Amino acid sequence: MKHDIAVVMATYKRPHLLERCLECLARQKLDPARYEIIVISDGPDQATTAVVEKFRSVHPHLSVKHDNTPFNEGPASARNMGWKLADSSWIAFTDDDCLPDPYWLTAFLKTASSSTGSLVMTGRVIVPHSDVPTDYEKNIAALETADFVTANCCCSRELLELVGGFDTEYKTAWREDSDLHFRILQHSRPIEKVESAIVVHPVRKAGWGVSLREQRKSMYNALLF
Repeated sequence: MKHDIAVVMATYKRPHLLERCLECLARQKLDPARYEIIVISDGPDQATTAVVEKFRSVHPHLSVKHDNTPFNEGPASARNMGWKLADSSWIAFTDDDCLPDPYWLTAFLKTASSSTGSLVMTGRVIVPHSDVPTDYEKNIAALETADFVTANCCCSRELLELVGGFDTEYKTAWREDSDLHFRILQHSRPIEKVESAIVVHPVRKAGWGVSLREQRKSMYNALLF
């Protein structure tokens, strides 16, 4: 493998958020030769392409790959495309609306090097939220206590190949990480918590109908059983 670790990030028509996340990845306290960044757009999007090309020009020392799914298929499909493009032994996942700490990748690699066989790691997610949260904010805040979320996790490529990656039946950003989590557990693979691998997940402003949209996601709960 050419790199030690790859960051795979699915995105969809959120260029300003993507740009902010990419800058956090550029500030990683890790030798640039050791990691690669893979951005997959969930469907063609010129604005996303422009952000990635600008980022490449500003940071030519970083390895950055970019592709897109043929159409909007959901983050599960995009992440599968991403990790399969990687030439790294370890695959770290985060989202375009997240802000990885400068020592995020270092923390995962340090744990991986001292581990006795763990093929999966999950980090700490910090969610700043208001005193009176909406349903949307409550869902996001739950990331702080979740056992396994793609906002902040790291898997060996070997493990992803073993379980088959993400289930593409999940067409939105909901429960696709839980499904992967359950299949990892079915293969009796330990999941190691790395508290020093930190990602901040700000809560974006949402319109008045966001609570109704959040409830619609519940249809994907049935796919878990």
